[in-house]
Amino acid sequence: MHDLIRSAVSLGMERHSVLFGRPTARTRARERESLEQITADRRLIGALTAPVVRG
Repeated sequence: MHDLIRSAVSLGMERHSVLFGRPTARTRARERESLEQITADRRLIGALTAPVVRG
């Protein structure tokens, strides 16, 4: 969860740079990397917290 929060903050900072600054290829690449990391973290958290069905 810590990594997910860190990636989300990083993404917010990159988005701010893109929207209010001068976006560069590197800024766009870091934004894409943050999105990919968030997706991976969410999948991992989802897999670790899947409900166990007892029958």
